[in-house]
Amino acid sequence: IWVTVRFVFFVVTGGLLVGLCTSLITAKKFPGRAIASAIFAMPIAIASSAAAMSFKMMLHQSIGLLNHVLGTNINWLSDTYWTFPIICILSVWLASGINFIFIGAGLRNIPDELYESASIDGANYWDKLVHVTMPCLSPTLFFQIIINIINAFQSFTLVKLLTQGGPNSQTNLIVYSIYLDAFRNFRFGTAAARSIVLFVIIMVITLLQFSTEKRSVHY
Repeated sequence: IWVTVRFVFFVVTGGLLVGLCTSLITAKKFPGRAIASAIFAMPIAIASSAAAMSFKMMLHQSIGLLNHVLGTNINWLSDTYWTFPIICILSVWLASGINFIFIGAGLRNIPDELYESASIDGANYWDKLVHVTMPCLSPTLFFQIIINIINAFQSFTLVKLLTQGGPNSQTNLIVYSIYLDAFRNFRFGTAAARSIVLFVIIMVITLLQFSTEKRSVHY
C-alpha cells in the first residue's frame, strides 16, 4: 500500500503539472502550435502495452538507446535506485495526454473579458494565472484529480511488462499484487481481500475530495 500511495502521489502530481504546463504553452497562437499540440496529446493515442515494450527496448542495459546516449551501462529496470522513478516518469508521460486535452479545453472556455479586466487593473501574467486562470480551471482540475487518482491506483500494465513488481518489491503496486495472488499463487481469498482494500481506499479519497468541493471549486 505504501508503494502504491507514493506512486499515486508522484504520478497524479506530475501528470497534472505536465498537462497544465503544456496546455498553457499552447494556449496562445504561435508558429507550430498545431504540431506541438499533437505531440503533447500523443500519449492518449498510445496503448500502454505498446509504450511499455518500446520503453523496455530503450531502457535495455546493453542495446538500449538511453544508455547509448548517456554513455552509461545501467540496468534501469532492475536497479533499486532507478526503477521506481522510471516507472513514475513513464506513467506521468502516459497520463499527460488526457490531462493536456481536458485542461486545454478548460482554458479555451475562460472568457477573454476576464483577462482584459485584469490587464486594465494592472495584473501581470502571474497575477492572471493565480487569480483568473486557476479559479476558472478549478472544475476541470477537480475532475482531473479524481480521474487521475483512480487511474493511478489501477496502474498495472507498465509494472507487469517492465518490472514484475521488482526489484525487491519496489514497484509492487496493489493491483499487480492482486494479480499475483489470484492468477499466480491461486490465493483467491487474499486477492479478493486486497481488492476490497483498494476499493475502500479509492472511495474514501474520492469522498474526501467531494467534501472539499464547495471550498476549492469555483463554478
